[in-house]
Amino acid sequence: MASKGLITANRLLSLTILACIVGSFAPTRFLEPADRVARVAERLAAPIGAVVGLVGRWLGPGDPAEAVDPTDARILDLERLVRLQDLRIEELLAEIESYERTARAGLDRVRLLRGRVFADSLDPRGSVISVRRGSADGVTLGSVAVSGQSLIGRVTALDPRFCRITPIGDRNAAPIEVIAYPEDAPETGVRFDLTPESGGMLRGPGRYVTSGPELEPALVPIGTEVFLSDPAMSPHWGLKVGRVVETSRDPDSPLRQVIAVQPDVDPKLVASVILRIPEDDPPQPAVVEPTR
Repeated sequence: MASKGLITANRLLSLTILACIVGSFAPTRFLEPADRVARVAERLAAPIGAVVGLVGRWLGPGDPAEAVDPTDARILDLERLVRLQDLRIEELLAEIESYERTARAGLDRVRLLRGRVFADSLDPRGSVISVRRGSADGVTLGSVAVSGQSLIGRVTALDPRFCRITPIGDRNAAPIEVIAYPEDAPETGVRFDLTPESGGMLRGPGRYVTSGPELEPALVPIGTEVFLSDPAMSPHWGLKVGRVVETSRDPDSPLRQVIAVQPDVDPKLVASVILRIPEDDPPQPAVVEPTR
């Protein structure tokens, strides 16, 4: 019976497995000769791989990258912008509808009442307006006084026969929210929170509103008209408050603008006012004033 050779397939497989196991634990410096052999084999096989890849691409060519014409690319960008504008228009239409509903409700609820102004020597400040209309005529605390479509102030003291109106520029008046419509933000407008200061003016910062493709902050120029948009005075939205006479930047937030507004009406020159009385408002407790 013939003996088997020294090197058989089983022995070669066993030796290979043993070499792999020993090599996995061997230091890196002992494997450098094998690494050099692997790099030589890679260089020898690279041309063959390139030829095989070339033949494969020739037999089954892939889809080439689609070249986009610059005009077509611009059209695609414009279509995307149009879609964005359509979404924005839908939002604005919904907002306008909400404002119109509120304005219609306010018109339905407001009653107009004319009242004559009379001199009141008991007013130490000199800016409060006394009017010969009172709670007996339906006037309530918080009723708004106007001249035409311009806001003068609100009723802050009440008697059955007369009321007192604090102008919006009086230092004791409450802050109000207004809106302006500059040219770079004509759709949304920019809202400002104004507080009265000395001299009868109002001053305050605006909300951060951007416009244009570069999202620049919308700025209100001097001379722009501002209108009432205070949520607490929704029946009177849209009344003209005044004009912007100064502008600056908020030192705590440079992207926000600060404006100073001069009211349209000088309270010292008013001879009569129109009182806008919300008829559905609950009665307010009146401040008892001495009668003369």
